[in-house]
Amino acid sequence: MPRGRKIKISREDIVNADKNSIGEPMEFPDIVTGVEDTEIKRYQISATASFSITDSEPWPWSDEHLEITKPVQSKILSIADGVSQTLFDWTVGMGGEIRVVLNITGQIANTNGTLRYQINGYLYEGTTEHSDDLDDESHTGDCLLNCNNTTSHTINLLNTEPGGGDTAFISLEISNQLIP
Repeated sequence: MPRGRKIKISREDIVNADKNSIGEPMEFPDIVTGVEDTEIKRYQISATASFSITDSEPWPWSDEHLEITKPVQSKILSIADGVSQTLFDWTVGMGGEIRVVLNITGQIANTNGTLRYQINGYLYEGTTEHSDDLDDESHTGDCLLNCNNTTSHTINLLNTEPGGGDTAFISLEISNQLIP
């Protein structure tokens, strides 16, 4: 059909779309949405995170510091997965009082392999590393990463409560690679 040509469709055409020209029901093969299984592309999503955490202590005690890099983790996704899911979830406890949680969720957003993802960071501080006392959080909202690319993020968390001063600085690298 030439581009720009308009077709007029009446309400009756839509109502009778499953009937042939003499009004008999027509059989249609199953309709597959999206692409066939043999055409579904898969993507390796990989990430690593470096944490720099400080448990701030009042004088005369010394602050405690932790530097740790989590090894690369990977997850395989395709557009057929359809919904956002947890991609990576790291928890780092420190000093018996602090817990830092980094969570990345996402999905393949289109047939070009673009990754749509969100990053959520949380800093908890209390009498144990299992405390539910949330002192800071950070959320990126939707981020996009095209296929065969890598990107970096920095997440800064700070306990600003009285007597706080605890910090967590997170460097994150994420890649999205087409699997041949």
